[in-house]
Amino acid sequence: MHNPHLVRDWWDYKYSEASIREWRTSGLYLHDVIGINAKWKAMGSARMDFYNYRTATAAVKDGGQDYDDADRSEWNKVKTSAFTGRAGLVFLPVEAISLYASFGSHFKPYNTMYNERVIYLDKKGNRFDPSKDGGEVFKPEKGYQAEVGVRYTWANRLDFSASVYYIRKNNVVKSLGTEYEKDENGVDVEKTIQGQVGIADSRGFDLELTVRPVSTLAITGGLGWQDYRIRKIRKSDEYPEYTDPSKNIRATGIPRTTFYIYGDYTIPKGVLKNLSIHLSGTFQDKIFTNVATRTYYPALFLVDGGLFYTIKKKVTLALNVDNLFDKEYYKSTTVLGKPRNFTGTISYRF
Repeated sequence: MHNPHLVRDWWDYKYSEASIREWRTSGLYLHDVIGINAKWKAMGSARMDFYNYRTATAAVKDGGQDYDDADRSEWNKVKTSAFTGRAGLVFLPVEAISLYASFGSHFKPYNTMYNERVIYLDKKGNRFDPSKDGGEVFKPEKGYQAEVGVRYTWANRLDFSASVYYIRKNNVVKSLGTEYEKDENGVDVEKTIQGQVGIADSRGFDLELTVRPVSTLAITGGLGWQDYRIRKIRKSDEYPEYTDPSKNIRATGIPRTTFYIYGDYTIPKGVLKNLSIHLSGTFQDKIFTNVATRTYYPALFLVDGGLFYTIKKKVTLALNVDNLFDKEYYKSTTVLGKPRNFTGTISYRF
């Protein structure tokens, strides 16, 4: 490998072809919060989204990042739209406590393009043939989220919040195996089976606590836990023997538990008045790449720090130090995380 730059995620290379992608999204929404009385408040929102995606390939000039339109293929396009909404309710039994509940829907478009080496199944497990000229292959993933929570505050010294949530995803596309089929010349060709037959959910909770023992010091800690799994694979009448091995297995690529703690202290008087000191630590649980073989990235705890100095409420000088103890870790199999690094900034407020 010539001149690798693992930390920067790139290395010198000459390209012969580029893949071009373009996203355009627009939406219309209505949102309102209604104060029913001193103890009850309600919220409602509605949104209409329009999604446009297109992709093409092009031969690049001199192995760089430039190309001529004449060398570009025809655009393959995906256009879709969806209506989503959200509703919430807040109850304040006493001034220091608020309870809330919310429910909302969501959608996620797929940018899948037709491939002759793929067998496509719809959300009912039935085989279908997408247009070979480009366009939408799979319908958007849709689902909903329900959440309940509580918040407690006390005399500007303590702030505590907790929530429990459940997220449901329908129309999830899964790879279900392979199948041999004869092409127009009678030759057996191996094809993968992709079906929009998955139903997944994520459930978890979040906790956060902020303590201010004095007006110049704030300490905040938070804990999050989630469990994401494919809960169901709809059976296909045409390919009943195929299924997804990840069913009911904890998800790979994401940590189950995360934790953070950070503190800010501002010197109130003396020569160093208005100098703020920041220190934070973040923890993430091990991240599995293969649950069956128990292959994972180890758990990770990183510490960052910073100094901030404000002059006459106008000018702020800042120095941030990431990965304060210069811990070596990998973001992915071949990509190192950033070593200790420094960032200095000067800002002015008009």
